Amino acid sequence: MPVCFTTVEYGGDLADRLLSSPQLRFDEVRERGNRTVKRYYTTIKLRDFSFTIYPSTGKVVMKGSWAKFHNNGQHNHSRYSTKDLWDNIADLSDMFGYDLSDGLLHGLEAGVNLDLSSLLQPYFSPNYLLQRIICYQGRKPFLPMKSVKGAGQGIECVMTNYRIKVYDKGTQYRLPQPLLRFEYDCNMIKELESLVIQRLIDLTDSTKITLLGQKVQRMLSDLIIVEPVITNSLSRAERKLYEKAERPSFWQQLNSRDRNYYLKEYRELIKTYSVHRLHETLCEQAQIEWNILTENCNIFADVHASNRVNGLARNCNVFLPVNVGKRYNNPEEIDSSNLDIVTKKADTGYVVQPIPVAEETGVRCCEVTGVLLHKDQPKASMVVGITTLKKTPGLLEEFRQLYGQKKRKRSHHSEEYRLAHGPRNQKSNGPNNLRRRVLKSINNTLLFPATTAIRLTDEQLATLAYFSGTPYELKLDFLR
Repeated sequence: MPVCFTTVEYGGDLADRLLSSPQLRFDEVRERGNRTVKRYYTTIKLRDFSFTIYPSTGKVVMKGSWAKFHNNGQHNHSRYSTKDLWDNIADLSDMFGYDLSDGLLHGLEAGVNLDLSSLLQPYFSPNYLLQRIICYQGRKPFLPMKSVKGAGQGIECVMTNYRIKVYDKGTQYRLPQPLLRFEYDCNMIKELESLVIQRLIDLTDSTKITLLGQKVQRMLSDLIIVEPVITNSLSRAERKLYEKAERPSFWQQLNSRDRNYYLKEYRELIKTYSVHRLHETLCEQAQIEWNILTENCNIFADVHASNRVNGLARNCNVFLPVNVGKRYNNPEEIDSSNLDIVTKKADTGYVVQPIPVAEETGVRCCEVTGVLLHKDQPKASMVVGITTLKKTPGLLEEFRQLYGQKKRKRSHHSEEYRLAHGPRNQKSNGPNNLRRRVLKSINNTLLFPATTAIRLTDEQLATLAYFSGTPYELKLDFLR
């Protein structure tokens, strides 16, 4: 379920409608020695929703799980889509004769339930995975959850404005199949300002739910999971790093620069030697599940919101991250008739391109982080810049944690200038490094033909397509 639990504030005459509703029963709280009612609260939940009324201001706070409301307050382990959310908001609004979609959000829980029954056991069992997830971004460790209801178990990482929760929902509801819940629990609305999510109705907007999906996906990909590896193939340095990475204390004591370095090294180690690809598979499963629940083509970091694409797309699969950047010899190989989103390269075939701009709405997202770019940022820029960092609340602090670096001596540049290089370098370093390696190999290959010494994979060729049409483009026809 993309969105499950919400905390929403209302004003107006909703308080009177609720107090007079036969479906709700309220109790009252008074201050000692004073007959004035401080607040009213529901003694019995309405299909998991509770209401608190503050008479002095007329404010109403509604808390509850939309997924449980959908299932008559019984459970929230079944699939719950954005369409179901819209229908349930309308149902609850009709119940009280009040438009509840305009409520101000104070918090929400968003995530996915992953059915792991079809994957290799016990490695993809919740019990096994919960012991392997050790920390988030190499900064904060996961600790046992204190709020798991029922027989389930779980872990959580508590940040300033939100929590990341991973728990065994299958055991919690005594289900026959293993069901792992990954959840972003936001308790500060300021955290959602960069996603332009402020009111309940925003959670039914495909553009904004896309941005929320990108955030959930980034959090899942930023977990550190200790996976089984082929230990006999590890070098001495790799084995030492793997043994250190198993300890959360190792990551906590690192400064930002060292943490980024070891994160990169550890992820490369796992990518090369992992036996079961636990982390990668979980991310793939989350993508698939979110796509199903949102019934929307434009999900996750490689594909951004576009009303134009929504109207044209006939098959969501062409926009999935697994297809973006792939090369095809002819357009018939692509399962879509939308050739305006397919770029023809004379020497590299047809390439599916990510769509970074929603032309009708003017919404632009960073190609690297998925963060919404500020309207004042130059339109030619497609990564987070100084303007977005300065004018987006809370983003600067997040970038300090992601791309923090010490100020260089005699540097007159601002902190925003230095941090804005993080996503830019993340986007360009890979292609630049590969290009330099290829050029070095070509120049140093004297005894053998370049076609014998240099063999590039399709993925590497797609990476080098980054330079297509620029003075730095490599002519690699001789490799084909």
